[in-house]
Amino acid sequence: ITYENILTTVIVARKKMYSLSLLVLIVSSVWAENAGNVTITINGQQKTKFVLTTTAANVKVSGSSITLSSGGRVYIGDSPSKSFSPTSFFEMDLFGRKLKVDMDLSQVGCNCNAALYMLAMPAYNSSQKPEPGSAGDYYCDANKVGGSYCQDMDISEANKYAMASTAHNCTYVPPHYYSSCDHTGCGANVLDSNAKYFGPGKMIDTNKPFTLSVSFVSNGRPPTLSNITNHFWQQNRTIQFNSCNPNYLQWMGKSLTGMVMTMSLWGTGDGGMSWLDGKSGCHGGCNLANSEVTFSNFQVEEL
Repeated sequence: ITYENILTTVIVARKKMYSLSLLVLIVSSVWAENAGNVTITINGQQKTKFVLTTTAANVKVSGSSITLSSGGRVYIGDSPSKSFSPTSFFEMDLFGRKLKVDMDLSQVGCNCNAALYMLAMPAYNSSQKPEPGSAGDYYCDANKVGGSYCQDMDISEANKYAMASTAHNCTYVPPHYYSSCDHTGCGANVLDSNAKYFGPGKMIDTNKPFTLSVSFVSNGRPPTLSNITNHFWQQNRTIQFNSCNPNYLQWMGKSLTGMVMTMSLWGTGDGGMSWLDGKSGCHGGCNLANSEVTFSNFQVEEL
């Protein structure tokens, strides 16, 4: 697998235009690499899962910790696959549950994006058949990055200056295909709640690790997703903010019973991530080569 930086492309995102220097993955094969075994605690039981990637050189796995350096993307797998297939992935149930994870964003600067998100993988095409996509890894998301759409719950898109949580609903064509998605989505940024909440030297000091706890609250009969609450903890300090609204979230809830946890690290030039960190006042393009994020101590609990 090699990388090639190509032409600057103008795209529309969150109703704003910005320039993005695309990093294109040129794949010589569809072999998956197991970067290591990771421990995830689900309802008090430790489960061994597998960190699958096409960018193993950028990934370090130890115990319950996953670190991405200088870019890359990983998926939580159900087996140590030698190649990607539609059954490679671990489908996690977050409906009516709480996800806890420790995060270290201290080396993720302005216009960088360390993302933790859930996807309705594997991708399917309009013939209702699994679709390997441009990278051969069955990737899909709300922006059709790999060539296919699917439900996309961005739990955390963040750097040390800002964090956003966004749900993206899609048009579902049973039993597997998604014909289009809401690119903008419905979400919120921690800076919208209070500019003093999150960042270097702030209430949640992002120069140090912190804990993020996300509750996917359901109610009613039959139950539907009604709220997503984001709690941050660091020492004796805590903050929280909510994502989206019940009318939108009820459709996301239908997918949360089985989605694939994905993590990535990427970046843009100065101002390219303004939808994320523009309100922070930070400046400068992402120094991806020197960027690093660590996600650790994954826990899923019933609410």
